[in-house]
Amino acid sequence: MEDLIVEVEYRKPINKGGHMVKVIIQDLGVYIDGWRVTPSDRNPSGWWVQPPARNFNGKFIPTIEFDKTNIFWQKIEKVCVETVVRQLTDEQLTGVEDIEDWSQENVNRIVSEGIDRFNEENPKPIPWREPHEKI
Repeated sequence: MEDLIVEVEYRKPINKGGHMVKVIIQDLGVYIDGWRVTPSDRNPSGWWVQPPARNFNGKFIPTIEFDKTNIFWQKIEKVCVETVVRQLTDEQLTGVEDIEDWSQENVNRIVSEGIDRFNEENPKPIPWREPHEKI
């Protein structure tokens, strides 16, 4: 399981600051759409990753479940959050094509300002554990 490559495709923003993503595990031929990544004050990472779920009489039932102490879940969670953070960072840095002064000093300043803006407006990234550590 540790050798499986997990890819995540950013799909779209959703309500309450959340994001929809698609998890892809090419080696298994598995494509799982409908994952949600939302900001969370309850999680120390600042993010809540949820697998797809169906509404059944007002209660959401996961369509796929994971052992969250397993390295495979941790890998999926990490790549989902990294994909959303990358998307948000890219959105913060839009407009760089309008830069007139492409000197290294000016580009560094613009990137630093974009990163500072991003850090102020978004939850902190997950402090990832080593693969052999359990939750």
